[in-house]
Amino acid sequence: FQRQALEAIGTRFDFDTAWWGMASHMAGHDLEIHASLPFRLPVSYSTLWDGIKQEDTIAQAVMAAPGTTVNFGRKQLYASPGLASLMARFGITNCLCTVTMLPELNLMAFTSLYRVEGKPAFSESERRYKQLLMPHLTAALTSNWMLHLERARASRSAAAGTALAVVDRRGM
Repeated sequence: FQRQALEAIGTRFDFDTAWWGMASHMAGHDLEIHASLPFRLPVSYSTLWDGIKQEDTIAQAVMAAPGTTVNFGRKQLYASPGLASLMARFGITNCLCTVTMLPELNLMAFTSLYRVEGKPAFSESERRYKQLLMPHLTAALTSNWMLHLERARASRSAAAGTALAVVDRRGM
């Protein structure tokens, strides 16, 4: 679903790569990724990010203002050594990132859209578009999960006490 959604967005909005996922952040603990879809990036992107997350100024900015899309150009992306290293590895020079809080799940949904070297910076109009789009992406993903669970339940016998859930590999 997420891959198809990003492909559809890409027909109307120019970006080269993206990262869409779910994370949690409890006071006194590091930000933790629970679901990750690197789009046109290697599957290992989340693991690479985990090594520099203390220096991720994008994450710090969006978590300080949930629901607001931040627009980072080369100067902001390359301000900290760790983030600069990750961005340079993939030629990323521009980023639009938004976080939507899901307090009932103690999670946050995030999407980062990236442009690579040689592409123009994201405009204010594109930033606003992404900001308006993010709640819809989060709602669509949540609805997709619910539909999947309903279909899974329907395909099983209607045994009493059957329960289904969406969890990560650690049970979160």
